[in-house]
Amino acid sequence: MRSVFAALSLLAVVGCSSPPPPLQAEPVEQVDAEFRQLCQTINASDHPYYGSAQRAQYREWVDRQVQDPTARATALARLAMEELRWGDATPAAERLDEAVSLAGQHRLSEELVVDLLRRAALAHLRIGEQSNCVDHRSPSACIFPLDAEAVHQQRAGAQAALERYLALIQIDPGNPVPIWLVNVAAMTLGEFPDAIPEGWRIAADPGSAPFPPFVDRAAERGLNVHRPSGGAVAADFDLDG
Repeated sequence: MRSVFAALSLLAVVGCSSPPPPLQAEPVEQVDAEFRQLCQTINASDHPYYGSAQRAQYREWVDRQVQDPTARATALARLAMEELRWGDATPAAERLDEAVSLAGQHRLSEELVVDLLRRAALAHLRIGEQSNCVDHRSPSACIFPLDAEAVHQQRAGAQAALERYLALIQIDPGNPVPIWLVNVAAMTLGEFPDAIPEGWRIAADPGSAPFPPFVDRAAERGLNVHRPSGGAVAADFDLDG
């Protein structure tokens, strides 16, 4: 029995000490095809960041032309948020404005109106970002505190967002989020603080804060790649290089 065990142990040691067979690299074309197939599969799924199944589902809901105003406004909002997730801010804003109008016509609940108005304002603010910070990129675009170069030249998105945030804080004056964002919208238009009623202005102009400005160098380094799943920021906070 001991001899059998010793023989097996010897085989194990020899086997483990022998070099593994060389790995055979798959052709680049095959790897590329596999990744493309994987991406297509994920894209067709309901993956929360990269899937498109939700968008198709909500579009089907909207296309049904449901007569109930609450159900239709909700379907429009859900489709719009999927469009916004995919970067299609203009159709998203149009659908949300339609939902807000529908809610107003049928006097739907204030809670729903506030939610729809909040989403519509965000969509229009995103249009402003896309048409200025992305389509007309500069090293200071959309970086606070805003300097003169960062003020939006394509004004429609931020202007629409400003109007909707002003309406929103009339309905929901205690919510700090729209109060902050209405100030942001005014800054992007170069109209801060005059465009904001005194009671809703933020306490201080961020431009006066003693903080070193951040300069966006991503474009010149080839790092400004746009994908549906977002991006990342790195900063050397302790200045150790």
